[in-house]
Amino acid sequence: MDYGFLRINNNMEIPLLDEIYVKLIKDLGVRGPTLHKWRTTGRLHAEIVAKFEAAKLLHPEHFQWLVQNPQIFVAKDPPGRPPLLKSADDKQVQSQRRTWIHIGGSAADSNAVIERALKSWSKDKKHCFQFFSEVLETGIPSRRSASCVTFALCLHSDIFPEELSILYYTLVERCTFDEFCEAYTASSLSALMDRKGLSQERREMGSDFETILSQSPRRISSVWYLRAYAHCQDAVPDLHHLVPYGFGNTQDVKEMERLRLFYCKLFKAELIPSLELLEAANGGRLFERIMKIPNLNASKSDRRFLKRVMDTKQPRATVRETTYGN
Repeated sequence: MDYGFLRINNNMEIPLLDEIYVKLIKDLGVRGPTLHKWRTTGRLHAEIVAKFEAAKLLHPEHFQWLVQNPQIFVAKDPPGRPPLLKSADDKQVQSQRRTWIHIGGSAADSNAVIERALKSWSKDKKHCFQFFSEVLETGIPSRRSASCVTFALCLHSDIFPEELSILYYTLVERCTFDEFCEAYTASSLSALMDRKGLSQERREMGSDFETILSQSPRRISSVWYLRAYAHCQDAVPDLHHLVPYGFGNTQDVKEMERLRLFYCKLFKAELIPSLELLEAANGGRLFERIMKIPNLNASKSDRRFLKRVMDTKQPRATVRETTYGN
């Protein structure tokens, strides 16, 4: 970023800089092109100070901070990694090292040795290592993580249940890393859970949980990617997974978000089983099946919209990954 956020040394000051830009744009009417011109001509800090000095909109302490920190607004980053990114890098390295030791690596190995080892691994093994790191670090991956679909976290619409976190944490503690990787690649994580005394806990996760684990990592049905995306706007999958559900017919980002929120409502309220939705999409009967849902509460405008986008036999538009990617 060229506007200072990555040059802040103290993360606690980020909301302060955010406040400055919000007031600058919303209250003082400074437009993006003007900010860009100030930045590229090296006048960003001076112009912002002048604006707030005249308007008296900032708290005196906040204005003092603005005046005393011109280095944040320089157009060119100082030598080295920006502090915010460096902090994230350090945390990632520490997490990687802890996981490395947990799976049997030597504590004496340097970060470079660990990095070289990871680069030589297969895609599956790297994915499992990342999952181990997430489980050991926070108890469960985030919705943005690639693990959300491959390990069936996408089934849950709100917070992940504690039972799911306990199940995976216990599995990670009871099995070796090689056992886990072999089971993952062979689509047999359910069997591994059973062998490690977790069959009851696994069954309590439901039949869809077992279905996903039996498909992961290479035969995962598109509906599970749809669920992950419906629950989290940032979890955008390869977009061919979404085309059978009408996203190929959306005309812009606004329509895509409207359709995502519709599916989010379906899944949260459990109005239709996921596999029935998959079957309807594959059979070209998506709109007809959706309209049979009792108490759907779709307005006339919603029905017209859904009928148009869910006509997946002849998509009217192509969703481009570059348009909707993060």
